[in-house]
Amino acid sequence: MINSCYLRRVSMAVAALLLFAMPLRAQQKPAVVIALSSVDETMADIQYAAEAAGVPQMAGMLQLMGGQYIQMLDTTIPAGILVEINGPMPTGLGFIPVKDFDALKTIISTQLGPIADDGNGVWRVAGPQPVFIKQEGKYVFVSDNAAGLGNLPANPAALLEGLDKRYNFGARVHIQRIPMALRQMLIQTMKDQFAQASQFIENESQTQFQENLSDASIKNMEMLVTQGDVFEMGLTIDQENKQISLGYSLTADQGSELAEQLGYIQDAETEFGAVLDSDAAVTFNTSTTIGKAQVEVYAELLKGFRTSVVKELQDDSNFPNEQARAAAEKVVSDLLDVAAATVGSGKLDAVGAVVLDGTSLQFAAAIHIGAGEKLNETIREIVALGKQEPNFPEVQLDVAKVGKTTIHLLEVPVPDEDAARQVFGDKLEIAIGISPDAAYLCVGKDAVDSVKVIAAGTSSKPVKAVSMRASVGKLIKFGAQFADGNVPPPILAAVDQMGDRDHVEVVVDAIPNGARYQLVLEDGVLKLIGVGVQQAMGALGGGF
Repeated sequence: MINSCYLRRVSMAVAALLLFAMPLRAQQKPAVVIALSSVDETMADIQYAAEAAGVPQMAGMLQLMGGQYIQMLDTTIPAGILVEINGPMPTGLGFIPVKDFDALKTIISTQLGPIADDGNGVWRVAGPQPVFIKQEGKYVFVSDNAAGLGNLPANPAALLEGLDKRYNFGARVHIQRIPMALRQMLIQTMKDQFAQASQFIENESQTQFQENLSDASIKNMEMLVTQGDVFEMGLTIDQENKQISLGYSLTADQGSELAEQLGYIQDAETEFGAVLDSDAAVTFNTSTTIGKAQVEVYAELLKGFRTSVVKELQDDSNFPNEQARAAAEKVVSDLLDVAAATVGSGKLDAVGAVVLDGTSLQFAAAIHIGAGEKLNETIREIVALGKQEPNFPEVQLDVAKVGKTTIHLLEVPVPDEDAARQVFGDKLEIAIGISPDAAYLCVGKDAVDSVKVIAAGTSSKPVKAVSMRASVGKLIKFGAQFADGNVPPPILAAVDQMGDRDHVEVVVDAIPNGARYQLVLEDGVLKLIGVGVQQAMGALGGGF
């Protein structure tokens, strides 16, 4: 499965391309499309967001500051940039909806520099790098090349590919329309950076692991730039659903290896639905299939990591004797065997939750594993090794059993601090449950009983491929109990007003031939952000 770190690299590459994307000339199949929704739509959405944040005057300030510019615009239609990349330097075309061209020329001449008529409706804006503009229809077109204004589209908004309808600000990159030479240059730059970084690693075993990691990263990047189809990103202020979302997506050429791997990102069912308490302050899950190609990649990485860690253990002079060293090597080897078996199963299913109740906190998690019996034995080996240390915490092995799940309990003394003991009690309980194909972890009061409930109540539940959902209000209320009155009252008042619209959510879900990543903020979170900004401005002597 292509994970988010590689998609982030693509987004960085896209950003670099856009920096060079000076608008030059129009064409019908741009490599990059950038869209801004109409001023009317954008200002209405900004007004909504400002009101939701409790600072409606902010929208008024923006309108006041931009008044002279807005007056000359046609506020009913979008603006955009189309970029073509046929060589080392991009070319393209920018277009702005303008209803008063004379007003625009006046503003340009007073704020940017002299403007002169170049003939054929083209105007030159003087400067170190001249810019050329031309009005045609409802738009003023912009280029740094007068020739680029010779054959203009009658309806440039139709070339925005619908981005202006889906986003307030959106951008799309057609990866296959970028010359292969430029894409290969990106890959070579990445190779050079990895090679340079490896020179600073002195440990031979670490160097080998770094090389394996670099090879895997480069292979994934090569797949992205050769088989990727469309990278898209955008910001949406959604009045209907009362939220703001920021996201990006990637699609691949149909039938390609990348499309196959992205196809594993799809809505699924987790085996551990019992963990996903709907009343939890935080829940998260990763529930996908790992493709055969990625299984092989991860297996090679684990192999290199094993070599690296074992070499470090062999070189470590702090072991009291060779027997202790051998025991440590076996523990590491066994844990990596479990990791390899888990990856080899081709299944990734992990869930977790943070539950807050009064002043107590409990964390619960479950994960599908391979070779559960070996993990159980490895835990015993770890405890045996740990008991040789003077301050090793109290451990009760086989404290309980539910079906095929064996439960162990670790108890760690909690420092003599009121807040910590209110949350966890005198001892921090950590319960671990192991079955042949699952591991469970609960931290907090009554941890063993919680593992029993989760292990016995395991049930499937439909989920997104990856998701994280956090209730900001619950987290703040919980923390405020231990803040000695240091949480500003306006913050607490805003939390009370949030109701159940207080969530931040990260979601990864499937789209045809690809995957979409989104960060969503509900309107209650906007209110909290607005109050936080006002508090910060007040502290600085400003304010709204």
